[in-house]
Amino acid sequence: MINIMIVDDETPSRRQVLSELIHLGYDRKNICEAQNSTQALKQLQNFKPDILISDISMPKMLGTDLAQKVLEVYPKCKIIFFTGYSDKEYMKAAIKLNVVDYLEKPLDSAEFAAAVKKAEEESKSLSSQEMFADETGAQVLEYIFKNQPVPDDFKNFPQYKAIINSRVIAAIIIPQSDFNLSAVAKNLINSAKQSSVNIINRYKNNGVIEVLFYSNTINLKQDTEKIFRAVFAGLNDGEVIKCAAGSVEKSGKDTYISYENAVCAMDNAFFYPPNRVVFYTEQAEKNTLDSEKITNGFYNLLTDEKYSEAKALAENLYKHLYKSNIMMSSAAKKLYYNISEVIYKFFKNYFFSYNNEYSLYDNAFNILEAKSLDDLHKHITGTITRIEQLVNTADFNSLVKSALLYMERNFQNPNLSIVDIATGCNVNANYLCGTFKSITGETINHYVNNLRINKAKNLILDTNKSIAEISKLCGFNDAKYFCKVFAKYTNHTPTSFKKKFK
Repeated sequence: MINIMIVDDETPSRRQVLSELIHLGYDRKNICEAQNSTQALKQLQNFKPDILISDISMPKMLGTDLAQKVLEVYPKCKIIFFTGYSDKEYMKAAIKLNVVDYLEKPLDSAEFAAAVKKAEEESKSLSSQEMFADETGAQVLEYIFKNQPVPDDFKNFPQYKAIINSRVIAAIIIPQSDFNLSAVAKNLINSAKQSSVNIINRYKNNGVIEVLFYSNTINLKQDTEKIFRAVFAGLNDGEVIKCAAGSVEKSGKDTYISYENAVCAMDNAFFYPPNRVVFYTEQAEKNTLDSEKITNGFYNLLTDEKYSEAKALAENLYKHLYKSNIMMSSAAKKLYYNISEVIYKFFKNYFFSYNNEYSLYDNAFNILEAKSLDDLHKHITGTITRIEQLVNTADFNSLVKSALLYMERNFQNPNLSIVDIATGCNVNANYLCGTFKSITGETINHYVNNLRINKAKNLILDTNKSIAEISKLCGFNDAKYFCKVFAKYTNHTPTSFKKKFK
């Protein structure tokens, strides 16, 4: 049976989850409840959860921190978060933990049932994978991949002796889509049997497979490539994996070198299409890209409304990085993040930075979570296309831009009204409201509040001004009312916002 732990400091919410689980057919004896993270950690001593269902915002310890500690003890535990706050920082932390789902309160029964079913399926899949993997062989890999002394008990393991006296290549397989990894591993083993290559594989958290190829043949690399080609040929439509292999080492004693190089090769696989094996190679050249020149180039082209040229610049950057070995994936993501910030700057200068059409957080988050260079390229070119479509929308360059400019210049006026803005744009107030909403997707009042709150965020983080001073600088006569509006738009008081993000 599946063991499930529920953690929530709110009793009614915790009881609802318990009721939903029982309704879905789960046995009460296999469900454990905790009122907070501290209590949950104590119960872990006698209860091994297959699924953790936890609130995020709890006193003493956040649910994300609890999940991290649970995964340290039980790395195969599946996580479901639920929360009453739609906080993107929480969501970002949750996704980094590879949670099954992130649900908002009040729970929707259908969504909750689907999340639990998915978590159970993933948990059972991992259990079947563990049964399939050779336990002793997996333990041997743990030692030799980390270059740690192998215990005497394992030195008598026949495969260990064979590894030490063979050529070796370490490899890593990471799933990029949902499917049965056991089938991949079986295909890997069956393909190896058709050659003179032996393999040991082990499963890691999140479905990662680590493999060691070993043989006395001098063609180990070519044979390994053939094995992977057979694996790729056996994939079904929509099944995607990233594969990387380390260097060929002449002695199994140097397996750790091949493994370390496989890790480097996996990073380089970011710049290649999936469903192919990327072998480790020494870095061919130093990174000669001028990041500042590239980002400034995007900004200048966007401000000149040269969208075709901006897309061409993006295409040239993509071609330069594609299948390259000139930088780490983290450096590529940083470069694209800088480009993202330039786009944000462009929007800010056009007073559209707070429009729902473009969010700096969403844009940056997509970049940081990108799985390949293709993802980065598609994201940036797609953003440029959306900007082009937005700017070319009817009336944007005249009325709406005038309204945005007027608001940017006058947001500090606490008495700023729609009539004032309409008068400043020489149009009827009703016509301005309708046109602004149809083009931007939000009301003028909402935009002004967003503008003021975002200005306040910058002042809170970048200055030591008091709340009263910031309130006045952002167009609020009353500091208490400012705090109320700030909390509505950010789910934080100005003080808690400063503590969390500064």
